[in-house]
Amino acid sequence: MLETLDVGCGYRQDDFHYFDCRENVTYVDLQVSSFNKPFLDVQCSGQFLPFRNKSFNKVFSRLVIEYADDPELFLRELIRVAWHEVIVITPHRFSRLKKAHVKHQLSKNWFHKLLQNYVHNVTFEFGLFRLDTESPVLFTVPKFIVVRVKVG
Repeated sequence: MLETLDVGCGYRQDDFHYFDCRENVTYVDLQVSSFNKPFLDVQCSGQFLPFRNKSFNKVFSRLVIEYADDPELFLRELIRVAWHEVIVITPHRFSRLKKAHVKHQLSKNWFHKLLQNYVHNVTFEFGLFRLDTESPVLFTVPKFIVVRVKVG
């Protein structure tokens, strides 16, 4: 079994303190760019992942779901390929990171309503921290919603 799947990897590879894992990572992105070309493993949409059910111990996606055409399908795909845990990070609605061109403004309630029928262990964190550090850095407004889904 593969260790970690990073869906929508972009060019950053430094957020794995959420998983305590830096090895055996499969990187997936919709587009190949000069930033991710050296390490991109699979080019595909996060809504249609070419992996078997429960192929990865952990699945991680940061600042991607809000751009998906169908965020519900995107989240269900992440959960489908995960054996143990899924972590999704999206901008908080009051965050300055929220861009005008995002397709969806997702909230804790949206995740909760979607997941309540088939996942029983979901926790939320409100990102009063930076993604590139392991220690909390306080802000006046939350920057992220971190959704942790325990699968299986």
